[in-house]
Amino acid sequence: MDRLPEIAKHTSSRERIADEAEREIEKIKKVQFMADKIGEEFEAVVFSAMRQGFFVELIDHYVEGFVPLGTLVDDNYIYKEQTHSFVGERRRRRFQLGSKVRVRLDSADMETVRLTFSVI
Repeated sequence: MDRLPEIAKHTSSRERIADEAEREIEKIKKVQFMADKIGEEFEAVVFSAMRQGFFVELIDHYVEGFVPLGTLVDDNYIYKEQTHSFVGERRRRRFQLGSKVRVRLDSADMETVRLTFSVI
């Protein structure tokens, strides 16, 4: 009975390690799945934004990737920190949390296990 707390702590630790490994394998499999789709277009939803760009999730494939700010070439986009959005200075086009966007897969990098998209 004295060892139960130690056993519980060890079990929890091993479970966290297993969960992390499962998430990493899932990311690798998603990048592998998308590797032959470079250049293809997809419908996506913006789910996170930061100064460098925003993250999207593909609607049909439940795959996540990054849209770098540098790929937004149709306008000069300004990041609005209060609303976590990008707004074009001329056309006023807005990319914010929940926005649906059409994206093209630009790269599927197996070394970094990342997908990079650009908005169409």
